[in-house]
Amino acid sequence: MRVLSSLAVSVAFLVSCTIWSQRQWDELPDKTFRLSSFVYYNKAADKGSAFTFMKSYPVRDISTLLRKKYGIVLDTTEFESFLSDQGNERNLDASGVFVYERFAWTAHAPAIQVCELEYEIAMGDDSTERRRSWTVRLLTQGKSRLVLTDFLEDGEPVPHSLAGRLGIQKI
Repeated sequence: MRVLSSLAVSVAFLVSCTIWSQRQWDELPDKTFRLSSFVYYNKAADKGSAFTFMKSYPVRDISTLLRKKYGIVLDTTEFESFLSDQGNERNLDASGVFVYERFAWTAHAPAIQVCELEYEIAMGDDSTERRRSWTVRLLTQGKSRLVLTDFLEDGEPVPHSLAGRLGIQKI
């Protein structure tokens, strides 16, 4: 099992990449990226628990880390507004085959530079173990500029994992 875990981390490292050099990030004239979607995958969730999870997700910490590394600002205004009304849990897009397993929030306002977040809790091989992973995507004019993803060890927080991917020691 440890070998499979090591293999999964290696694959995550290989698919995590930035398409731009640091110079391109530095020269980017508009440093604002709008959070355009958040997708949460979890077969054991319902709209209420998915909404609660999204409210507790460390979006501010992610924003801080992206600002430290690339000098960008993550505009989360529409997402925070959505989460501020508990009644909006019914407005989450929920889909799945036999049970709901994909819960998504999507911004209404279009933007040229966007950030997409994903978080997944998947059952392991023996159905007692849960694998957790996260993804952050930055796009400009529909083209991927940064894709970061990782699998989390038990109890490891997303900001800690993201900081490691970005080469940042502390938030």
